[in-house]
Amino acid sequence: MDARTEDLKEHIRSLEEVLEGGQNAEELLGRALAADLTLEMRGTDAMVGLAPVDAGLMEHAEALVERAFRVAAGAGLMEAEARLGARLLEEGDLDQALAYLAAAAAKGDVASGRLAAATIWEGRLAERAAQGAQLAQAAETADESGACAYLLGLFAFHGFGVAQSYPESLAHHEVAARKGHDGAMFELFAMHAQGLGCAADEAVAMRWCERAAEAGSARAMYNLGTFHATGRGMPRDAVRAVGWYERAAQAGHGRAAATLGVMYALGEGVEARADKALACFAMAEAAGFVWQDLAGATGVEVEKYEAALERAAREGEGDAGR
Repeated sequence: MDARTEDLKEHIRSLEEVLEGGQNAEELLGRALAADLTLEMRGTDAMVGLAPVDAGLMEHAEALVERAFRVAAGAGLMEAEARLGARLLEEGDLDQALAYLAAAAAKGDVASGRLAAATIWEGRLAERAAQGAQLAQAAETADESGACAYLLGLFAFHGFGVAQSYPESLAHHEVAARKGHDGAMFELFAMHAQGLGCAADEAVAMRWCERAAEAGSARAMYNLGTFHATGRGMPRDAVRAVGWYERAAQAGHGRAAATLGVMYALGEGVEARADKALACFAMAEAAGFVWQDLAGATGVEVEKYEAALERAAREGEGDAGR
């Protein structure tokens, strides 16, 4: 028998033993965590060229792990509540997921509070807005990532679960930015540029945009590319524009990839390269951006590139079937 299969079966036997024997919750949690780690490793087998372990066995182990987390969470163990909440969130059981995450957060688990607050914001769950704000507030100081302060900045900006206040939003984003949060840095760029919660200051705004880009914000990278391309706030520089667009595209910014594709298709600021244009349009499409609208509006032969992408897709399917 394959060693990976035998290892998974051993974890199954171990979990069944504790679940049936009614041993203490800490022991059950420890075994569930070990089994969960093994399941994560088995989930990456295909990436390293290994044949998958039997799917039925994997499903049985997954069910036992979740059952064990439920029992341990029922005993009030914080890590079990956190793990179960995250699992249920992936499964789409929002109400139960948030309940377990909130329980873990109440015991001091910062990651659970952050995840719950982010879920409430991203889903724009208005009926849970106040809860989201409370969770973010409770975790803000201990959250070294700055994500909770960033969320509070968004909540205050939009009046989501708290009173609407641009100055409060600015203050929270400043806290998050000091912790290195690139999203908060980008918000500070936008707020200083528009004078929201502060006096409008283009120079300060540009500094925040540059900091955000260097910290990894794809939106900031795209904006810097546009500023260099148009000469807003800085000399026009096609080389720098292309550099920032490329970084933004590599970071998953669809519009940046499409813009770069247009530049290569038309030879604007760069040498005309149909192959590079095609690669950029493919990146934009993969990011979910409808590049055809932007390309068509600038005079690019959209049909030519669509046909090339379709051919590449068919050839890829053919290679995969061999």
